Amino acid sequence: MPRVSPELAQKAGERIKAAAEMGDVVQVEAFAKELKSEYDVLKPFSDKIIQLAEDFDLDGIQKLADELDAC
Repeated sequence: MPRVSPELAQKAGERIKAAAEMGDVVQVEAFAKELKSEYDVLKPFSDKIIQLAEDFDLDGIQKLADELDAC
């Protein structure tokens, strides 16, 4: 899991989880791309979220978001 500020981790985790809970993989992917462009440290994490969104793996997305939120 990337090292980011607790505030960023919580905000990103909550936003990703909310979109995943609604089943909105387009929003999940868009937010992951936004994170990727703004925070170099989140590129690998964002790439994984994007891949999970493309695979419609909502459970996997929520699990990763929970891990980020716990940082």
